[in-house]
Amino acid sequence: MVTVGAKPDGSPWHIGIQHPRQENGLIGAVSVVNQTVVTSGDYQRYFTDSQGKRHHHILDPTTGYPAESGLISVSIVTDKSVAADALSTILFVAGMEKGLEFLSSFPQTEAILVDSNLQVYVTQGLRCRFQVKEHREAKSLPLNAVDFSRLSDGAYHGAYAGGMYKWRANECQVTVSSGRVTGIQLVGTKDPAAKNTQHEVLYDRVIQAQSLQVDTISSATLTSKAYLKAVENALLQAQHE
Repeated sequence: MVTVGAKPDGSPWHIGIQHPRQENGLIGAVSVVNQTVVTSGDYQRYFTDSQGKRHHHILDPTTGYPAESGLISVSIVTDKSVAADALSTILFVAGMEKGLEFLSSFPQTEAILVDSNLQVYVTQGLRCRFQVKEHREAKSLPLNAVDFSRLSDGAYHGAYAGGMYKWRANECQVTVSSGRVTGIQLVGTKDPAAKNTQHEVLYDRVIQAQSLQVDTISSATLTSKAYLKAVENALLQAQHE
């Protein structure tokens, strides 16, 4: 896809990136002006054998077989359309680490890489211009009112199933004592960032405020809402008439 300039109103073009495992679906969109966007993926031409293994058309020249680099889609965004197609294929075959190292030799060239777990990596220059589809879904995620004055004592399990691609799915246990929330513990998550303690900070705010209407974690608004949604689902069980 080649864009010439911007839209007539001066805004950038929004180019959809094909979801590698959902036919006719998008995994996100990138905003571009006067740039080329090219994608290589294992979903464009392939067949599945009797064991369920996917055999695609992008071959690893060192083996002669379909590349198995851990990537299933690579999109290149660049000012130089001639090199875009070759770069997307090279990165797909090379894999995440080697591919990004190779890409660093090409200025004004960015990439969107999707691995076999449907995790999306976006290079620095695109992070303000690429929006994962689930981000739009999470922004509108509602938090229902929970009456903290009507909580029954006990331990309650809550879960949030995640958005469209199950990112940020998490489970927690909420403890209510003497009618107050006294403890919240994360018991399961698909969020790769959960190895840090941002959820603990958020849980502490809920306990101190006795409310779900708390400040979200800086630079992690969507993740914060996902954690709060699981807490809400636990507290809905604790409410008594």
